[in-house]
Amino acid sequence: MKQGETGMSFRHAPGKFLVIGRFLEKIVSALLPFLTMLVSARFIDLVLNQRMEEAIRDACLLGALILCQRLGGNLDTWMRIHQRKVLFPYLDERMIGKISRIPYGFLENTEIQDALERVSGPEEVLNGVLESGFRWSAS
Repeated sequence: MKQGETGMSFRHAPGKFLVIGRFLEKIVSALLPFLTMLVSARFIDLVLNQRMEEAIRDACLLGALILCQRLGGNLDTWMRIHQRKVLFPYLDERMIGKISRIPYGFLENTEIQDALERVSGPEEVLNGVLESGFRWSAS
């Protein structure tokens, strides 16, 4: 379908920054444990070699990485909640608008009723797509 047929494009969709933000947060949260491990190993090496000035710098960096990990979980939770408040009502409104334009005769067809039932919860569909994409990007 073309953008004109659906009446919506990603550029104009509400919540697009949430989707992009969640994607970026998942990438960063996937990298943080690796970076924490590297900095921890370097910190231990610096302490063993008695290079305390550099060890203190790495200890601060390690603290910042741990703080980022903690904040990342809170940020993800906030984005999920905000996504439910902004994006999902918009999708519901769009879906109701589309369904209301279906001729009544079609609504009596069991195949169409089954199809409508499968797509009646755009939140679950979108959330499933986002979560599976995020799991893929973080692995």
